[in-house]
Amino acid sequence: MMWNQKKITKFILDISQHMNLYLSGLYGEFNPDIFISFDVNRKNSWGGYKNNNPYISLAIPDKISDNYFEYVSFATNHKIGDLYHVGWRRSLGALIAHELSHAIQYYPLTKQLAYEKYSCEPITGHGPLWKNIYGDLREKFINIPDYSLYPKFRNNKKIKDWREDNYIVRDREYHIYYNTKNTYGTLFTQNNKLHIKDLFHNIEMELPVSYSKKTARQEYFGLTR
Repeated sequence: MMWNQKKITKFILDISQHMNLYLSGLYGEFNPDIFISFDVNRKNSWGGYKNNNPYISLAIPDKISDNYFEYVSFATNHKIGDLYHVGWRRSLGALIAHELSHAIQYYPLTKQLAYEKYSCEPITGHGPLWKNIYGDLREKFINIPDYSLYPKFRNNKKIKDWREDNYIVRDREYHIYYNTKNTYGTLFTQNNKLHIKDLFHNIEMELPVSYSKKTARQEYFGLTR
């Protein structure tokens, strides 16, 4: 999707406000500076603490896919891993949650409460403390079907009841299904075995050998074809 800078800036500020209010309730007053760059040559985003303030600095490219890819070491984690065909809002929201979690992790006024909440050493990087903070944000704001900032999944007559998109990422073949009435998620094949990741009901599991793609999409996604 090509960005409308005014539209995307408003979205970033809106969802950040929601997340920051939630984070303040858990870890103490938290009002990070937000820097947004539309420089096409910039690739990386950051979150942290400098000049006595927490901050996030977001690199927004001129276009972005509906997929959000995390670090390989936790890409398959059902809570904080990759997201596929979830729409640009949810994809960007995951990036914001990722960087805000770093800001909480590093900011002196919030990291101590986070450490006490999760009993994790406040180490840098993507360690247990950061994963707990990020995982909580993902569950509250991103890994849900009906958050108001994501109208793509609600009452949008332009979207068909379902569609299938096949592609391969990291040696796994994905079969993506949407069903706007019941659920949405993905089937994927790994090591010749069929798995399901149902994002609505937060289910991820390997399916019995007897299951075909057709059987799985009928039983788990309510599809008739």
